[in-house]
Amino acid sequence: QKLMAMSSFLINSNYVDPKFPPCEEYSQSDYLPSDQ
Repeated sequence: QKLMAMSSFLINSNYVDPKFPPCEEYSQSDYLPSDQ
C-alpha cells in the first residue's frame, strides 16, 4: 500500500505538473503525512 501511495503521488504530481513540488502533494495527501 505504501509503495502504491508513493507511486500514485509521483504519477499525480507528474500528471499535474512535472515541475510541481512534491511538498505540495505531501500537504494535500493524507496518507503520506499520516504514515509518519
